[in-house]
Formats: sequence, C-alpha cells, structure tokens
Amino acid sequence: MARLKVDRLAIGLFLAVSATAFETLAVGTMLPTIAEEFDGDRLYGATFVVYMLANLISLVAAGERADRTGLRRPFLFGAASFAVGLLVAGTANSMWMLLIGRAMQGAGSGIFVSLSFVAVRRAYSDERQAAMYALISTGWVLPSLISPFVAGWITSTVGWRWVFIGMLPLAGIVVLLAVPQLVVVDSQSQLADEPAPSRIPLAIAIAAGIGLMTAASYSSRWWLVTSLGLIGVVIVVASLRRLMPPGLLTAHPGRPAAIAARICAMAAFNGADFFIPLAARRIHGASPTVQGATILGAAVGWNLGQWFAVRAGDRIGFHRMVPAGFVVLAAGTASSIAVLSSGTPLWVTFITWSIGGLGMGVLFNPTSQIGMGSSSSEAAGLASTQLSVADVFGFSVMAAVGGALVSFADQTSLSLRTALGSAFVLATVVALGGAFAGRRIRPAVSA
Repeated sequence: MARLKVDRLAIGLFLAVSATAFETLAVGTMLPTIAEEFDGDRLYGATFVVYMLANLISLVAAGERADRTGLRRPFLFGAASFAVGLLVAGTANSMWMLLIGRAMQGAGSGIFVSLSFVAVRRAYSDERQAAMYALISTGWVLPSLISPFVAGWITSTVGWRWVFIGMLPLAGIVVLLAVPQLVVVDSQSQLADEPAPSRIPLAIAIAAGIGLMTAASYSSRWWLVTSLGLIGVVIVVASLRRLMPPGLLTAHPGRPAAIAARICAMAAFNGADFFIPLAARRIHGASPTVQGATILGAAVGWNLGQWFAVRAGDRIGFHRMVPAGFVVLAAGTASSIAVLSSGTPLWVTFITWSIGGLGMGVLFNPTSQIGMGSSSSEAAGLASTQLSVADVFGFSVMAAVGGALVSFADQTSLSLRTALGSAFVLATVVALGGAFAGRRIRPAVSA
C-alpha cells in the first residue's frame, strides 16, 4: 500500500472515532436542556440505553460482516446510519424521535469503532499497528477534554440541535478519506472461507433482554414491571452464560474477574456521570456551558489515570492497581453527592468528579489488558467481544436504573434529589464491589 493511502486511511479512522466520541460525550451535557424542552425526564435514561444497545449489536455484526464481505460495505452502512441519526436527532420534535436518532447514531458508532480496529490489523504492518492503535485511542482524548464544554456553549448560544447538525459534514469527510482506501485494503485481504459461528443472535438477545428490563422500569403497572423485568433478566442471564466465560458471577481469577470488574467500572462511573449535568441544571440552575464544565474534571482525571497506569502498572502490579482504582472511583462517586446540595459550589463537583475519573483511568486499561491477555490468540476475538458486551451491559443497566429513578421522581412525589442521591449511592456500592473483583485478577497477570 502506498504511504499516501495509508495516511489518508489513518486520518479517516481517527476522525471516525473522534466523531463518535464527541457525539457520545456531548449528549450528556445537552440532555438536561433537551429533556426540559420536550418534558422528557421520563425517558432521560432511555436516551443512553438505546444508543448503547444499538452500539452492542453493531459492534458484533460489523466485525462478522468484515470477515464475510470486507470493510467497505459495512463502513458505508455505518457512516450512513451515523449521519441519518444526527439528522433525525437534530430535527427531533419529541423525545421519542430523539431516541430513534440516538439508536441510529449508536449503530453507526459501533460500526466505526469495530471496523477501525479491523482495518488497522489488515492495512498496517506489525511494526505500525501499535502506533495506529494509539492514534485511534487518542481519538477519544481530545473530545473528552473539549466536548462537554463545546456542546454546552453551542447549546447556550445557538441551540442544542446544532451540535448534531454541525457534525454532519464530518461524516462525509470520513467517507471521502477512508472508503477509497478500504477498497484497496479489501482487494488485498483474504476473507474467511468458513466464518465462525455468528454471535449476532446473542448480541440481539442481550440487547432485547436489557431493553425489556428498561421498559419494565418505566412502567407504573406492577404486573407489567414484574413480567417484563423477569423475562428480560432470564434472556440476559441465559445469553451471558453462553457468551461470557464461566465464573463471571463469582469473579473467578483470570478473564472472568477482569470482565466482572469491567462491568462494575462502567456501571459505577456512568451511574454518576449520567446525572451530574442534570443535577447541575435542576438544582443549581446552571447553564449548559457550566454543566459541561462540571463533568470536564472526569475527563482530565481519566487521562491522568491512564498516564499513571501505563507508567506504573508493571511496578505496582495490576492486582493492586485495579482495586485501588475502584476505591478512588468510589470516593469520587460518594463525594460527588455534594452536587445535590444547592449550597455547594459546582467547582467542588468538578474536583470530586475528577477523582472519580482518576480512578476510572487507573483501572480501565489494566482490565482491558488482563481480559485480552489471558486469552489465546485464537480466542482474541471472543475476548474482545466479551469486554465490549461487559461495557455495554454495565453502562445500560445503570442508565436504566438511574433513568427509572428520575422517571419515578417525575411522576410521583419523590424528589429529584432523592432519586439522584439513590443513583449516586448505588454507583458507590457497585464501585466497592468492583474492588473485590479487581483483587482476584492476580493469577491472570502471572499466567
């Protein structure tokens, strides 16, 4: 492959990941304003859940389609889904229409992320792959530092719709840069003659189960809550047992402990991160710009934590670093309850939530390395899928639970402070549970 083509592909993949990162992080800042406009507190959590469930299915499906048909077709489909999702969300006239747009964005972003890693494996030499993976990961760094503030500023000045619509040209640029190069990559790649058994049905089943659990949490009829919730739990548990390694529930040493820790990490972090902007808006009357600035500390802390983990991981040991990260994360979620007091300045929350981000940064990469490193090269695809499903599962379940609490407060006499306080307490408990799982990863490191 010519050097120019490789560079264009690198830029295209970087922009694809950056676009999904910016959009994902921006929504948390905009959503309190959107929910006020559409009177949509009842669907606040669902806005996150539908995105991640679509993301889960597309992550699995894109990798399998790439093995069967190459990269170009699924990448184009992902770009189209992401762009149409931006347009639908940007022109939404209700929370339900916003949910449709978010689902399409989630599908597109899952395809972008999945195919970016596949493209690196196929297009670059072994010597350049490490640098390319680092470049793709960097696609999350800059958006994490500017997205909340920029999205808040745009929402305050010209309106939240322009955050979505303003990203449409970027989707076109990604296609122009990446697709011609992916055609060349496909022509030089050998597709699978006998593809492995599909994991798409399992991904769909898990998404359907979480969807039923989410729907149950929003119902006011006890029989519907019970029936939908039980059906959803049965589907999710049965599907996870087929997909996940044995010993997940007991955090068996090795990959099961790493995946259990990852579920706890995503649930605990997002259990607070989802709702800090909402508290800043409703309790403190903060502008969207200030809301975004409030959660910016988590991004700063996360990047500092990752920097520390890379440099000190071998010396300290992941079996110590991961539980310590969870304890720091728990300290961040617990201390950030202060945002529920109107008398506490929001700069305090910036500091407390930067502590939560620091803990997440310390533990995130080690759990990835342990989860992937404890598997054989032949099972790397399965291990990657398991980690992705763990992320989505932890993210979605906490979004559903926290969203249900906000919905309950919207429909009853329960105060929003009590609902959000319950979400923060639950996030703290989950983080402390993750510390237990983190202590059991030591054999995987020494294996």
